[in-house]
Amino acid sequence: MKPFSTDDRESATIRSGISGLMHRREPSYIGHHRLVILSVYYIALVLLLSSNILGISGAFHHFFSVSNMLLLVTASVVMAAYLWRRIEIVTTLSLMTVATQLSLSADTLYSAFEPAMDHKYMVIIINMLLLSGNTIVGLSTYLTRITQVNTAIMFVTYTVCIITTNNSTLIDYYFMLFVVLVFFSFLGFHIAKNARRLQVENTELRRDEAELMQILRLNKKQIRAYVRLASDRYGAEHTRNLLDILGETSQKNLLANVAEFMRISDTEKSRIDEIFPELTTSEKSICQLILRGKKLGDICSLLGKTESNVNTQRAHIRRKLGLATTDNLREALEERMARASDR
Repeated sequence: MKPFSTDDRESATIRSGISGLMHRREPSYIGHHRLVILSVYYIALVLLLSSNILGISGAFHHFFSVSNMLLLVTASVVMAAYLWRRIEIVTTLSLMTVATQLSLSADTLYSAFEPAMDHKYMVIIINMLLLSGNTIVGLSTYLTRITQVNTAIMFVTYTVCIITTNNSTLIDYYFMLFVVLVFFSFLGFHIAKNARRLQVENTELRRDEAELMQILRLNKKQIRAYVRLASDRYGAEHTRNLLDILGETSQKNLLANVAEFMRISDTEKSRIDEIFPELTTSEKSICQLILRGKKLGDICSLLGKTESNVNTQRAHIRRKLGLATTDNLREALEERMARASDR
């Protein structure tokens, strides 16, 4: 295997440093993802605008140069405000993408209204592609409303261009563009909805992980070793190695916590048996988990039952306790437990 050179190590150090800075600034997964997109987007924007202003690439016209300079200044001010922590990343992306969309839209409309513009239809088509690309930035950063705003700007711009120029080529692509923009709007809504759900689930998992590690007084490596020990059959030597990872203190803490949990669970089960004698053993187990705040998916996983089975038993519990379908089952169980404690 070829050893790492000094340049490789320096490159890895730089990448690690940049990644660390980004994670400190935006610790969440979505925030970090948005920061990466924002960084690349801003660099690309500066390069494209500068190349046009300097006369290197693009359609050259005094109006375009002025609008591009204004956009470059606006984007830089917005980026500086973010770097100085004056605005959040969502606001930064929103302002930058909408400003870009409005600038491109102004350039496109100017091309449509200016009769002396050279290659005006090519400029319009290329700008529509740029408007589409800018819309995708909002899409890729889970910004539903901004995606819809940019989509609307793009649609209005193209409609005005068709009305102004009455060009048959632009008209031929109108319906196709309409379908694409509707798809953008739907996709933006769907992606953002899923991203929010995943973010909530990720936050809950991290919180549960932190609570578990605090309760058991174990680190991640020790917990993994315990899970492997509990889920597989190992020989004596392998078992000793896994227990060594846990350490003597952690083993004692773990056993003490498990014993305490079992004691509390048994006490809780005895109280439920006493207060809800009309319920079956299976129904009491479900009540116990409901009182702990477990959701349907958790109950199914812990008891090894299907959702339909659990829902059926929940309906039986409601019927036996005289509850309506609109009543909150957990609150009703807690109320009955509290009344029993006051006796």
